Amino acid sequence: MRRDINFFNPFEMKKILYFLLPLSLFLTLCKTKDPCENIVCQNGGACLNGSCSCPTGYEGPACEKEKTPKAMYLTGVKLLNFPVTKSNGAGWDVLPSSGPDLYFTVSNKTTSTLIRAYPGSYYADATAGILPLTFPVATPIKMSDMSSQYEVDLWDADSVTDEFMGGIYFTPYVSGQKFPTKIALNCSGCNTSWELTVTYEY
Repeated sequence: MRRDINFFNPFEMKKILYFLLPLSLFLTLCKTKDPCENIVCQNGGACLNGSCSCPTGYEGPACEKEKTPKAMYLTGVKLLNFPVTKSNGAGWDVLPSSGPDLYFTVSNKTTSTLIRAYPGSYYADATAGILPLTFPVATPIKMSDMSSQYEVDLWDADSVTDEFMGGIYFTPYVSGQKFPTKIALNCSGCNTSWELTVTYEY
């Protein structure tokens, strides 16, 4: 026996609404599911509409890959340690009371190219008490070969021939170090140590 539904019957309408309401809620929830629910972004990335938006220097679906920088710029040089006397115990200058007149240079060790020298600007009569010593870097020093080794050297400015006091090699970019803005340069056998402030170009 067929039973026709009378849509004007309040009782029948109520039954239909009870059925349609949960269905509509279910469909609404399905449509508004968060697209970033199962997305995990690495290295400070943020999920936007189901995809990772990566910070500068990172790429990949989950920001898991470091980009190799096009260049690194040296914007600050701080001297942390230097030999107050020569290896034989003698002073760097003729007068015993006169300390070395310090300046630094940066060079590409791989190509033997001097990037920047500062003989015109030095710290006169230096003693250990002046440490740490921050050298002025008026114009950022660009290092564009990420696979090369570079060298920071310390010199004593003299009237005749400048004397080499010590230096350290370093590689501008090392994968996995997450682009540090401060690079410490020191080693057990080195007579100078440094802190470099750097920025990167991608």
